[in-house]
Parts: sequence; structure tokens; C-alpha cells
Amino acid sequence: MKLLSFPTLLAVLMLRVVDSCSGQFDGIVNHGLVGVGRLSADLFDHMGPGVDTLGGLFSAMVAEEGSWRRTNLNDGQAVFSGRLFSLPDRGFGDGSSDYQPRIQTFQVEIRPYTGAGPVGQTQISLTNTKTLVLTYQGKPFTGYDAGDPQAHEVPTSSQTGPGGGRPSLDPEGLVLARDGSFYVSDEYGPFVYHFSPRGEWLSVFRPPEALIPKRGGFPGVNTYTATNAPDQGRRNNRGFECLTLTPDGRRLIAALQSPAVQDGGLTYLGRNTRVVAFDLDTRSPSYGRPIHEYVFPLTLNGTAQTNRHTPISEVLAIGPDRFLFLERDSLGKGAATNLPPIHKRVVLATTRGASDLMLTGYDLERGHPKHKALPPDRLPSDVYPMPRKDFIDLLDARELARFGLNTHTNWDANTFPEKWEGLALVPWMDPGAPDDFLLLVGSDNDFKASTVYHNGKVVGRNEWVVDTLILAYRVTLPGLRRTPGR
Repeated sequence: MKLLSFPTLLAVLMLRVVDSCSGQFDGIVNHGLVGVGRLSADLFDHMGPGVDTLGGLFSAMVAEEGSWRRTNLNDGQAVFSGRLFSLPDRGFGDGSSDYQPRIQTFQVEIRPYTGAGPVGQTQISLTNTKTLVLTYQGKPFTGYDAGDPQAHEVPTSSQTGPGGGRPSLDPEGLVLARDGSFYVSDEYGPFVYHFSPRGEWLSVFRPPEALIPKRGGFPGVNTYTATNAPDQGRRNNRGFECLTLTPDGRRLIAALQSPAVQDGGLTYLGRNTRVVAFDLDTRSPSYGRPIHEYVFPLTLNGTAQTNRHTPISEVLAIGPDRFLFLERDSLGKGAATNLPPIHKRVVLATTRGASDLMLTGYDLERGHPKHKALPPDRLPSDVYPMPRKDFIDLLDARELARFGLNTHTNWDANTFPEKWEGLALVPWMDPGAPDDFLLLVGSDNDFKASTVYHNGKVVGRNEWVVDTLILAYRVTLPGLRRTPGR
């Protein structure tokens, strides 16, 4: 099969965008940064003082529809208030501690600011009002590494380690269903789990076999543990980082943070990551199963010292086939390498015009006679990725300066952090601007508190303290209307 070089691929993509996606992004406007909020890294969550550090917050977040209100003050200031759910990941130490994964609830107030500045990061205030621990058959999940090789239903920690044989969860994506239940995407799997409103595990949605981490000959053996890298499927710590619900409530969209191993995921030049749509229509015979699969093309705007490609950290549906993706480099305050960040953006993308890989050889496990893999930095001539367009540059120096933020390499309290992983929408609620929203973008501080507590015990300390930040942009998203889920 003929492969297209990168320059040729870009030219073909541009033609296809014009031809098949004309008008897809018309009218979508970024009106700029209007607010910043900050939470101290040394806070404790709602479990109480000295129990669990309030960290890793915006690995994902979702604004609760119906809870938001707008108040117009006498001085013309608009004030937005409502509830926001957030999802920390697996805790301090990247899978080396027995953190109990949970969902955090915040009461939020936003007072947009449009002046020239500079002002402080006080336009968004957040109060942690509830902590909901996620459970499996009556026991809390653990963030500890999924080291049990015999686990089949869900990744599980070893009996002898800190996780005590409990199921392992590295939660990265969050969806709030209209019945109050939650969907959570997981990096160990990569799976999507359904939880009750009380945090009880209900079911699991599994991706195509090509994305399951496996080792050995065909059929391979599942390997969820970070200590045994897979030969195929998701790369370690690069599973379903992204999760969203389409506005009609019919589809869950999950995406790998970076390419699968067989698609060049172990190199820093791999560009072709997978986006999977699960059927959420309970009347459908395919309910809970993957029904579509697309390629999202990452950029190569990283650095040779870290990642050449820029992984995606979140997806947010703004229509049945239109999405916002959060794409970032691995640089900024808290990163392992002290270099200035160069690429952190919100990207528009659509499945319209993209190839559907479902039920093709690209879906099959490595070693299957009909298995196919995607080349790392190009695509076969008959495979078209999702067309994309840059939307918001989080590193816009003028915008950051208005709120006293910087991208210095001599880090201080106002240096822009490395990890941005959460997206949420709040309606603007102005009859004169019915298509306007506040787009919230949240950071994940990786539990970089001065002293980190899990389960009432000190589990680590950090040389650099990184607070949690949240940004608010005013955006226009024409045609975004939500209908009842099915």
C-alpha cells in the first residue's frame, strides 16, 4: 500500500478539509482569556485535614448541567456559579502509592475580567464540597500499579503490594451522565468504566483488541503493569487519557494519549493516535461496544529533549462529529526538564471526512493474519485522519501577562505549569449571545505539594510546589445544543 510523505499528507489533508469539511468550524471564535483561578497544592480534600492531599485535580473535569446560574451585578459584572466535578489520577508517585481514586465536587464562582491587567489569579474561586471514592465490589480501587498477571476483568494490583490485590485504576477522563452516574476512562486498561452516582463500579467498556496492552506471540498475554512494557496496544501511561459524551448522549468518545505501540507509540515521532466511539444507546444491540475508530494526527511541535510529538490530554464534544482536543508538550513548571513550554493548545477537530478503522485490520491484535499497523509519521493513501485546526494557544504571552502568569525557566509561583488535562463548558447565559460559553481549562499538578498525604500517611515530598490552576476563555460555539440522553 502506498505511503504518503509528511509534506504530501499535509497537502492532501488541506484539500480534504476544504472539500469535505467546509464550514465545519465556521463561526467558532475565541474571544480570549477572561479569568484564572488557583488552588494551593497544600490543601486537603473533603475527607478531612491530614488524610488526603487535594491534588492531581483536573486530570479531567465536567461542569454539571443545570447547576449553573448567572447573576448580573449593578456595576455590570457578570457572576457565574455552579458545580464542577473533577478527577484526580492515580496519586503520588506514578503508581507507586495506594491512593484511592475519587471524584471531587467543587462549588465554583467565576467573575470574568476583560481589562488590560495585570491582575492576580482571583477571577475563579473553587470550594471542595464533596469527595467520592470509587469502589469495586465494595472495596476502594487503588492507584497502585496493576501488577497481577492473572487479572482478567479489570487490571488488579498484586496481593503482596500496597494495593493489596484490589483493582487498579488510573483515571484520566470523566463524563457525568444525565442520571447522575459517571463514566471514567482508565490508562491501565485502557478501558471505560461506568460508576453509579455513589461511586460503585457497574460495568466496563472494552476497546478493540488492537489497543489492549499485550506481550508475546499471538494471541498475546495481557500486561497492564507498568513494569512490563507491552508489544502491542496502548503504551504504558498513555491509555485512554481523554473521554467525552456527544451532545445527543448517544456516544462516548475515548482517545489514547499517544499512538499505540504498533503504530510507533514507543518513538517520539509517532503521530497517529486512536479515537474510539462507544455506543451508549441502551436500545442498540451494540450498546457498550466500540462502533467507530478514527485517527487523530498529533503535531511534532515538541522538543528532542522530551517528546517530539505533543500528546492529547482531553477531548470535549461540541457536536455529533466536532470536538475540542487539548494538546500539549511536556514542558513547564513541574516538568522533569527545565525548558520553556512551546506548545499547549486547544484544537478543533472533526470526524467528518476521516476514515473509520472499525472492523478493519487496524483493529486486530498484532500477530493476527489480517493485522495492520499505522506507520508512525505518515498514513497509507486510503486512510484519512481527522481534520484539525488550532483554536486556542494557552501560551499566548499577552494573555498570560494580563493575569500575571509567565513561562520562565527560573520558576516562581506564577510560572505556567506543565500539565493541562481538563476541559469543561459553562453556558454564557446571555440572550444576546446564545452560542457563547466559558471554556474552562484545568491543570493537573501531579500531587506536587510540599508534603503529600494519602490515607492519613505521608507518602512523599516535593522540591517544587505546583499549585492547581484553572483558566476560563469566552468562546462562541454555534449550534451546540444538548438533547436528552438515550
